[in-house]
Amino acid sequence: MRIAPAASVALPVLAAHAAPLAESTCQKTEVVILGAGVAGLTAAKTLADHNVNDFVVLEYQDRVGGRLHNVTFAKHTVEAGANWVHGPGTPEGHINPIWTMVQKAGLKTVTTDEDDNSMYDHTGPTDYSAVFERAENANKLVFADAGDILKSNYQDRTHRAGLRLQDWNPAINDPAAQLADWFIWDWDAAAPPEVSSEVFGTISINATYNYFSHSDEFICDPQGYVHALWEDVKSAFEGHPERLRLRTKVTEIKHDADSVTVTSADGHCVTAKYAIVTFSVGVLQKKDAVRFIPELPAWKTRAIAGFEMGTYIKIFLEFETSFWDSKQFLLYADPHVRGNYPIFQPLDLEGLYPGSNILVATVIGEIAYRIESQSNEETAAQIIQVLENMYGKGVVSTLKDISYTRWDQEDWSYGSYSYWPPSTSLQAHQNMRANVDSVFFAGEATSQEFFGYVQGGYYEGKHVAEFLVGCLTAPDPEQCALNPDQKRYPVLTGVTPYDVYNPENGWYIYDEDLGVPGHA
Repeated sequence: MRIAPAASVALPVLAAHAAPLAESTCQKTEVVILGAGVAGLTAAKTLADHNVNDFVVLEYQDRVGGRLHNVTFAKHTVEAGANWVHGPGTPEGHINPIWTMVQKAGLKTVTTDEDDNSMYDHTGPTDYSAVFERAENANKLVFADAGDILKSNYQDRTHRAGLRLQDWNPAINDPAAQLADWFIWDWDAAAPPEVSSEVFGTISINATYNYFSHSDEFICDPQGYVHALWEDVKSAFEGHPERLRLRTKVTEIKHDADSVTVTSADGHCVTAKYAIVTFSVGVLQKKDAVRFIPELPAWKTRAIAGFEMGTYIKIFLEFETSFWDSKQFLLYADPHVRGNYPIFQPLDLEGLYPGSNILVATVIGEIAYRIESQSNEETAAQIIQVLENMYGKGVVSTLKDISYTRWDQEDWSYGSYSYWPPSTSLQAHQNMRANVDSVFFAGEATSQEFFGYVQGGYYEGKHVAEFLVGCLTAPDPEQCALNPDQKRYPVLTGVTPYDVYNPENGWYIYDEDLGVPGHA
């Protein structure tokens, strides 16, 4: 349900850079921002707001927004990427800045109600409410437990382990429990609990809903979610189209302590004092995607390698007629495969797209990878079979169209949004955030508290730009040059002291020469 790409928002004031630069001449600027998603555009707006006006944004695609991306399907604008404002906030508390953008832009939204659902298995309608209640109660206890582990600095574990300790351990042959299990975790995390950190897997969820509010707003506006972002940042580009270069694929980043030079596939290059890289974790993990010269240091590459990208695929389906319940969610418990088309969202409801006959199926993880590797026709056949299991043969109307984005095959994202695996640490994540020479990093994945959410990209773009404003406009810029680095941890320590590797703890064999460490 968080962030995760094809009609683009109209940007009449923008164009790709019209006149190519000579290969031997690099454009010079103070800050070059790589990527025009939420983090990149927010960074640009922040710089402009602080009177740093010498910057340029390079964007791979012919549009802005990144994983905020709408498509035209069945003559309606739908969101292939991010679709919700999670935790909009309250006037008496904190307001999510993304909600402020959406309201200011006047986008149409509908409040999500996950209890407004119908449940099915392969025999038809059913009621698994009691099972869902047990799963939800266990998950709430895990969330509280994760906070205690964090405060006490205890060892992290998988979210699955946390659920087991709260007496929620669904049998593999229990379809109802497996569906409930998927709904309480995978649906939001885009990864199963077995590969998610209990402690850090809950942080962004707790921070979002406890700091802002326990609600979600579903974007359903013909202008698209990205319109809210563009309305918020466009002042940084109006009258300055040269500040945004679309259709520019970055291939090389040369860096040292004093400057950075970015080269793109078309031969253009930009030299700047600083670069802000807003690439996804998926892109950074692909060594052949962008070349860093010199290579990133070991502490940085280890950090990048240590985090994960979830894959969250929404499959848009247009039928001849609507045959489903008038509910926000239709849940399906597959008898054999966990997460096999477990959730459908009707978009023809009042307030959304009445009369559209559009249904959206969502899958994540291994099922998503399978769907990416098969044809649309194969996917359609599988979905029709599931819907016939739910509603019966002869009830499901003719499928007119199907569309979905293969996120792991998109070479500008390689996934939908990030998540933290178990047994990682805040320090390891900070290493992923930290700059290398004049290259700084921002995006939803670098957010400690809101990773995976749109607001994570917003805050990180804002924070790194404010950091650089201090370097570029300080009364004594040389002072920033003396200490330009964000916090980093070149050495990450383990949780087990070396002298504990001994027979008392079951460690009997020791031979340093053979590479078997321990104590005799």
